[in-house]
Amino acid sequence: SPSCSLIITDWCADFWIVQLYHFMERLRWNFWNRYSDKYPGPLTSTSLQTLVEQAGFANVTVETYRVRVFTFFYWGMQTLTATKKTPPISLSWSPSPPRFIITGFGPFGAVKQNPTTVIVQKLRSYLSGSDGITRTHLFNELETLIEDCIILETSAGSVRETLDRLQKDLQRKKKKESDDNSAPVNSELQQTLLLHLGVDERSTSFKLEACAYNDATFRIPDQRGFQPTKEPIFPQEEFDMCVRTTLDVERLAEVMMQRFPNIGTQISTDPGRYVCNYVYCSSLQRFGNEDANICSLFLHVPPFAVVSEEQQLEYIAGFLAALAWPV
Repeated sequence: SPSCSLIITDWCADFWIVQLYHFMERLRWNFWNRYSDKYPGPLTSTSLQTLVEQAGFANVTVETYRVRVFTFFYWGMQTLTATKKTPPISLSWSPSPPRFIITGFGPFGAVKQNPTTVIVQKLRSYLSGSDGITRTHLFNELETLIEDCIILETSAGSVRETLDRLQKDLQRKKKKESDDNSAPVNSELQQTLLLHLGVDERSTSFKLEACAYNDATFRIPDQRGFQPTKEPIFPQEEFDMCVRTTLDVERLAEVMMQRFPNIGTQISTDPGRYVCNYVYCSSLQRFGNEDANICSLFLHVPPFAVVSEEQQLEYIAGFLAALAWPV
């Protein structure tokens, strides 16, 4: 069933009492089996989580705890919960290509000029050819699909304020389209894709972020001086819960590697825990759960010193084309 949940309760090798028992049992096992078979001991919480994630489950969480067996004797246990991974949405749109809302960030920390600021500022003129360079009709058409380009202050407060506004605007537009007698039914409304851009100053390639985490742990203060540590972005949800994009990032990465073989493209499952993760988790949680007509995706870009400004603009244009007209 697509909505099924997995729950596993087992001994936990995170606890010394379980490790000691495992050691004694391993000695006994090896004696009777002449060391012919490996003793199947209990798993640590990390090992169990890894096995379940590799089996294709999502939102995997493990709780470790002790249970009292006798008056002064406690045993180590763990309970894992997971859900079946939702199949990714194929890159196909109906009835028309999606409209794009693209965000980038301003400066933060040692990054005085954020490449995503430049990309967001120049993308429309690059696509339309208003920068004085004639480009293909495909790029010109892409420019008409961009609904908004936003440069966010690199702060949690700015993220919340901007997403609050976008959420209200999108709800208002959806209602207007639904109320329009000439509009198709809800499932056929034009879809919106929120594309968030951020810089990874240590990266040498573009990184498609497959997921975000409900964890705000800022390594440095944001632009408003906010520096949380192990705080959930959504307090009502489980801390560090993994939230995945519904888009098929594997197929998208494959297309981009074919089209830009000389520029690195990779899939990442670690967007960090700074403001990039904050905006991605917030976007996925706000829009992914409430409306199938809105999708979110995060792309980390390298510094201009690694991939030049012109190359990055060309790559982002190609990225939008791959999203708008999938092959």
